Amino acid sequence: MGYEINFNRYFYVYTPPRPLGEIEADLEASEKRILELLGRVRKK
Repeated sequence: MGYEINFNRYFYVYTPPRPLGEIEADLEASEKRILELLGRVRKK
């Protein structure tokens, strides 16, 4: 006979998603970095 332990029930801790403004800022920073790297490639 077996028993299944639901680990989520006992150990899961909810973490709310980050605010939308913070995510947008991260995306803009990533986009800026990508464009900078592409600019370096084009110069070579």
